[in-house]
Amino acid sequence: MGDWDGGAYEDGLALDEGSLVLSASSLATFHRCGLQWEFAYVKRVKRPPTIKQQLGIASHSAYEQDMLVKLTTGENAPEDVVLDVFNEEYEEARKAGFLMLKDPEDEEDPIKAKDQQILVIQKQHREIAPLIVPVLVEEPFLYTINGHPYSGTLDLFDAEGKLRDWKNVAKKPGKEDGYGLGMVGYAIGYRHLTGLIEREVQIDFLVRYKKQAPGYFPVTSGGPVSDEAISSFASVVERAYDAIMAGKFVANGLQNNACSWCGFRDICPALRR
Repeated sequence: MGDWDGGAYEDGLALDEGSLVLSASSLATFHRCGLQWEFAYVKRVKRPPTIKQQLGIASHSAYEQDMLVKLTTGENAPEDVVLDVFNEEYEEARKAGFLMLKDPEDEEDPIKAKDQQILVIQKQHREIAPLIVPVLVEEPFLYTINGHPYSGTLDLFDAEGKLRDWKNVAKKPGKEDGYGLGMVGYAIGYRHLTGLIEREVQIDFLVRYKKQAPGYFPVTSGGPVSDEAISSFASVVERAYDAIMAGKFVANGLQNNACSWCGFRDICPALRR
């Protein structure tokens, strides 16, 4: 089982003075493609989000606002308030020219995509959110596991004992889209913050279809995160930490198709070989 405790590190990721703080997003990026991680976290090359990414970012802000209101008042926020949060964040990025298209062969209209995502948010607000009683919302955590710092933010912990995370996706999740290592890291974070053990972890997949009504597919662990899962997570963090500190950034994207949407394609040496 992984050994974790509190750590005197700032939340996030830093490479100054040899410190390195991993998170769910940075760990996922490293596994997706080492070069992508190097561009984003070492060279600090800035790239705008894709349309799909910005839809997810803006939607997450809307869900967060709804749950924060309910945490305070016991009632969900009005739908127009939730949609205003989404609209303002998405339009701010769009008007500033920050949205990139995923791929010329999969071009989306930013306005049409936005209208489709509004249907997703309405489904979430009308059918799913009313059933949730939030206990913790957007709670930051920081701990060390096997001596390595790890940080993040818990999306939601509800009164049923579920640790939950919202995911906006373009297709129904498959067997490979389980709760995964990210949720194991969140479970450890919850235990570190509260001293309690979650009943289960759950990813709430919200699907934006282009030609049909939105879909909702919750994927749960069926119980608390196991010691075996925590041990595996600790090993993954340790291997990633060692590789990063050794400067080993492998171009995994060539094998898993991450290159098709990567924002660093124009400067990536792996694609020029």
